[in-house]
This record gives sequence, structure tokens and C-alpha cells, in this order.
Amino acid sequence: HILTYFKDKIGTALDLGANDSVTFSNSRALVLKGWNGVLVDASAEACNRARFHNQNRPDVEVHNVAIADRDGWVTLHESGPHATAGDTALLSSIIEAETVKWKPTTEFTTKTVPCLTVASLLARSKFKRFEFITIDVEGMDLVCLQALDLTALGTAMVIVEVNERDPKPYLDHCAKHGLTLLTRNAENLILVR
Repeated sequence: HILTYFKDKIGTALDLGANDSVTFSNSRALVLKGWNGVLVDASAEACNRARFHNQNRPDVEVHNVAIADRDGWVTLHESGPHATAGDTALLSSIIEAETVKWKPTTEFTTKTVPCLTVASLLARSKFKRFEFITIDVEGMDLVCLQALDLTALGTAMVIVEVNERDPKPYLDHCAKHGLTLLTRNAENLILVR
């Protein structure tokens, strides 16, 4: 859906919950086509891997922070390997309740990590327009989405993880900015302008 929608357009992607920027990435194919990117993840190991995967890309920023409703420090419940033996932090969350369903099969450790609001993060980035935004921050997805002025950011497509949550608040926020539902899968809503 992403590549079909954007075709040959080049822009900037904002990936909140980017992990290593490769594993299950919604933004990777765009970055490989030459897009700018702002990749954000709370896990230091995931960010180190993202920096490695994008080391020859000066137009890709990697920010090692959790996204929260305040600036400061939070406890990260960081997951070990989940899908493959080599992945890291795919199920990590600053909300412990988000990790409960995974604890029977996935090991978690706790770490204190820096956190920023979406506004503070955007103030740190050299990029100010994001044609593509993907949000997968394990329980903070709606908070992040509602903090984004999708109109001012020039956003044409949003992918946001909802899992089993009621999609209405996500759809309502996007509708205020002229985005409508393209499709939904088990985890995500995909909305376009």
C-alpha cells in the first residue's frame, strides 16, 4: 500500500517506534527509495542497529528516546527476542500493562530511558514536514497521533497501530486533518489524504 500510494514521490518519513529500522518496518522501503527519515525508538540497542543500517544516509536521523506525554525519564519494559533469535525490543513499552500478554513467551527487562513529547521531538529534528508517518509505540499510539497536526506537517499517509482498541478516536483525529481509512489489518489502520 505504501509504495503504491507514493509511487515515485520522494519526501520525509517519521517513524515512531522504528526499532532497528528494518524488522517489520513500515518506513524502510521509502528510505531505500531515497526518502529522508526520522526514526525514533526507546531501545538503545534498536537505535544502534538503526544507525548501522542507515550509516551512509545523512538524511536519516535516529533519535533514541521514548515518546511520552511529558519530557523527562520513564521506565522502559524492554523485550528480548520475539519473532526471531536476532531481533530486539520489538514489544517494548513504557506501559507495563502492554507487555503482560507477551510475558509468557518473551523476556523483559526494565531500564530508565529519556522521554520526549512529540512536540519536543519535532523541535529537535531538522525536518518539519512528514508526508508519511508510522506509529507503533505499544500503547502510546493514540497519544502520539493526537499530538500531531497532520495538516501542518503535510502528511499524506498515516499508519497507526491500534491492535484490539476502538479505532474511532484514531479515525476521528485523522478525519479532522482530511485523512480517510484506506484499509485495516489485524494491527494497523492505514489512512490517506
